[in-house]
Amino acid sequence: MRSLKHLTASIIEISRTGLVDVKFSQVMLVPTNLTQLDKTYLNLRVKDSEKRIRKNVNFTWNVTSFKGSLMKIRLNFSDPLNISVGVIKYLIA
Repeated sequence: MRSLKHLTASIIEISRTGLVDVKFSQVMLVPTNLTQLDKTYLNLRVKDSEKRIRKNVNFTWNVTSFKGSLMKIRLNFSDPLNISVGVIKYLIA
């Protein structure tokens, strides 16, 4: 069995439309049904430009693709007008 001891993930890009590209440090075993990747496995939170977790930002998400070491996540904010590249800079898992 392969060791996940040194597994890391980095956000490569967050688009203006809410598509997040996440790159893992190694190739991942991906379930055939991406809806299985839910809050049980990923806990996504938003941080502001001062690296404080923003609990008042309501959003849903779903994994749209996951191949090899690249995962794409679609973010859907309940109030997208309050989201700005300058205000929300970090998404942490």
